[in-house]
Order: sequence, then C-alpha cells, then structure tokens
Amino acid sequence: MKMPRILNVRRLSRFSIVLSATAAAGAMLTGCETGPQVVSAEKRASAVVPQHESYAQFGYRVEWRGFPTMTTGEVVERMEILDDLVAVQESGSVLTVLETRSGERRWSDPVASPLTKFVGLTRHDKNIIVSSESDAFFYDADTGALQTKQKLSQVVNTRPIVIGPLMVYGCSNGQVLAHNTLSGYRQWGSFLDDAIEIDPVRMNDDGVIGIVARSGDLLILNGEHGFAYGRNRMFGGTDVSLAASETTLFVASTDHSLYAFNREGASESWRKRTDAPLKFAPAYHDGKVYCDMGGDGVCAFEAYAGSRVWTNPKLHGTVIGMRKSRLMVWDGATASLINPGDGSVVESVKLDNVAMIKSDNFVDGNLYLASASGVVTKLVPRN
Repeated sequence: MKMPRILNVRRLSRFSIVLSATAAAGAMLTGCETGPQVVSAEKRASAVVPQHESYAQFGYRVEWRGFPTMTTGEVVERMEILDDLVAVQESGSVLTVLETRSGERRWSDPVASPLTKFVGLTRHDKNIIVSSESDAFFYDADTGALQTKQKLSQVVNTRPIVIGPLMVYGCSNGQVLAHNTLSGYRQWGSFLDDAIEIDPVRMNDDGVIGIVARSGDLLILNGEHGFAYGRNRMFGGTDVSLAASETTLFVASTDHSLYAFNREGASESWRKRTDAPLKFAPAYHDGKVYCDMGGDGVCAFEAYAGSRVWTNPKLHGTVIGMRKSRLMVWDGATASLINPGDGSVVESVKLDNVAMIKSDNFVDGNLYLASASGVVTKLVPRN
C-alpha cells in the first residue's frame, strides 16, 4: 500500500530532531545522538499488517494508513477525530495532525516535556487545544503554529467540553472548572466532593453537562453559566466513560449498578444492579442504552423506562456504532456485529494491533484504528 506523503512537519527542536528526506515515505524524522530517535513509518508499517478480510466481514475497506510521529519507546496515548483532522498524541508529548481525507501528515510538534501529564485534545474554530493538567496549548490547526498558552487556575484531570469561549474541565480537587479562553481566567466553578477523573459528557446542544466524581457524587449543570439542574449520589463512582441522551445521563458504576439520571433535578430514573463492578462504558442510541452488565453480558434497555429488551451472556464489550443496521461491539481484542433486535452475534473477528477505535458517526461512520506503535488506519464503508 502506498504510504501518504508528508505535507508539512514542524521541526522538533526541543528533541534535537531534524527533518531529512527518504525515498520510501517522502520524509521522516531522525534524532541526533543525544535526542530520542523517531521510529520510521516503514518499520511501523511492516509490523502492523492490515486485516483486509476481517474488515470486509464488517462491510469496511481500508482507505488509507497514516503515520503520526512516534519517538522510541513511546506509545499512542490518545486519538481524536476533529472535523477534517485526526489528532494523535504519543506518550512522549508529540502531537501529530493527519488529514482525514488522505492520511497525510499535516504537522507534528512536541507540546511540552515528555514528563508533562496531558488530559485531552479538542478543537475550537481554527485551533486545536491540547490540555495538560496545568496549561492549555492553542495550535493553529492548519499550520501547527503555537498561538498561545494559557495557565489553568486548577489542576485538571479531564478532557474539556468546549461551549463557546469556555472550556469545562473536571479537576483533581473536585471542582468543575470553566476556563474562559478569551480572558485566560476562570469563568465559574462548581464543586463535587472528590476528584473528577472521568471526562464530563455533553447532553445536548444547549450546553447541559453531566459529570461524576470518584466518590459517586454526581452533578448535571449548564456549562455556559454554571448553574446546576440537580445533583445526586451513587454508592460508587465510575471507571469508564459516561453516556447521555438529551434528557438522561447513564453511568456504569463501580457499585455494581447501571444508573439513569434525569436531567431535571438529576433524579434517579432507574437503576439496574449487577454481580460485579461494571468495566465497560454504556452507549446510547435511538431510545436504547447498551451496557455490558458483567455476568449477564451485553444488555439492551429501554433508555427511559429501564426495562430490559435483551441480554447476551456470551458477549462482552462496548457498543461503538452501527453498520448496516447491526450494532458493533468492541471488547479490546474482538469486534462483533450483533442483531439489535435480540443481541445475537452475526459476525465476530479478532483484530490485531488495535489499541483504540474511534468512529466519526454512530451509524455507518468511518472507523479509525490506532495501533500502540503509531499506525492509524481509516476504514470506510464498502458499497
């Protein structure tokens, strides 16, 4: 497969890395003796073999493979689909932006020290915002030029939700922090009683946010103004992502329960108990909420009534999307297509060298697979 041509790679001067041409990839980065070495695209490409037949079983084909900058010993830490760009950050702090159209590398840059703790990538207008626990770095999405760096007033733990000029974070001291990107200062703050470690979730276009603390303290609030619609408490927090409809927040709790909380007042709509702490994130789509309930496997519930629609004790994982009217379930190693009516497995394949999967749309979206070593594969629906 032809490798993408690298359009524009910024010099990584902090690492003493210089740009040099290569015949196979168009360009690559190499390090000097005192700086970390960059792993070549060729080496990564040969180690991660595309599974064309497996992708075809799911109704997908490979459109391109892209190669973010990776330094020796580092792994892909996060990947986000940001409109027409794929932003990939490795554990050594280097951020790479790829074109969703072609997989070509637009630019790369080491954001800060490799020891810096980063919490998330997001986009606002023409800027890609890289958040560490203490700072927000604003990059021009087109050129990779660092526009500004803003100090955050609290130590943050989560990827922010962007609402107009505000970025809403969860903090290590339990504060929900709204940082104003225009002034560079805190706009408002609200407190939960313990550290917030799981990313807040946006519930609707009006800026309603659901957020949960490690203790199980829960808050539903307006992200623009900071006023609370209500708060509640579970017997435990959560270790996985939150899910939401426009009116309901869904939480897979460590207290052996799947909860649904109503937006108005954060009152508990329903609760389903399980035999163990829940380890996979719930997913909401079209009036149903799907969640791996431990010993009961993946289950489907009516989102607003809480009644169980079906259960599959042999299936585990998180629902990540839908393809040709079949739900896609990913457990970290195996992808399964299931019948949304009864939960029966239609197709199941093991995918090698996949550290994470992202979809740009829940229904028949494009899939982006990232290996830990830094190979990003875009899969598009087959006709």
